[in-house]
Amino acid sequence: MQNTSPFPSYTARDKVYAEHSGVHRNQEYPFYSHDYLMIAYIAHGFGFCNFSSASIEMQENDIILINSNAEHNFTTQPDTQRMDIYYCCFFPEVSHVWEHIMREYSRHAVFFDGRASYIILTDSSGRELRDIFIRMIDEQMERRKDNDEVMKAYLDVLLLKLFRTEAEREKAITYRNNTVDRTIRYINRHIYRQVSLKELSEYHHMTTFYLCRTFKKYTGMTIKEYALKMRLERIADILKNTNRPIEEILEAYDLGAGYLKQSFRERYGMNMKEYRKKYYYRGKEI
Repeated sequence: MQNTSPFPSYTARDKVYAEHSGVHRNQEYPFYSHDYLMIAYIAHGFGFCNFSSASIEMQENDIILINSNAEHNFTTQPDTQRMDIYYCCFFPEVSHVWEHIMREYSRHAVFFDGRASYIILTDSSGRELRDIFIRMIDEQMERRKDNDEVMKAYLDVLLLKLFRTEAEREKAITYRNNTVDRTIRYINRHIYRQVSLKELSEYHHMTTFYLCRTFKKYTGMTIKEYALKMRLERIADILKNTNRPIEEILEAYDLGAGYLKQSFRERYGMNMKEYRKKYYYRGKEI
């Protein structure tokens, strides 16, 4: 195992660092550690954050806060070509709110005092935290006036909203049906391939008829319709927030590019190129 930082250029204890990177399928990545704290946001794809004692399954919009000196690496799931990750690195003393967070969220004391290697968190349904990461990465790249102070301010907002979102999520109620919620989570974990009704019924240990009837009762949609909706929303999100080529985005799915393009136009009333031109985040006011 290597005891090195993945970002060797980040050494200043009075600064905040952000970067967009990723890991690829069938590539080996060394374990590493660092003397700062790291927040990693899974932007696209599915995979694992591996520690010496555990492998944590990660899916899109999951966030992991990794302690200093905790050896780890990231790898993709076998059916994921690439997992995109947004990173934020910082030393606790650079944050104006870190002591407040340690007091308010004392249930994470084992992390704050170094006994735990990580905390698993999840973004809100509106992906509010993801948007903060994107702004931080842009700020890091552009290096405009007052960059250091802007990065520190973003960090404080990110930390406060990160822990607040976790507290609010504990109280959240989704469809109020465990079968439907588990079905949606299962589809989301396998969003890039088609999941059959037989596979889902075996997963739930129930008949296909009962599963389909229950799902439509609570969502108003068939499982196939809902799965397509999830995939199109995912594609729209990637178009809005990255500059990845459209064909590369579609290659990740096993549904066929032509079918996805036609379905996208039917849902959004425009093709993917037009959608990106209209909604790409760099063209919007912050």
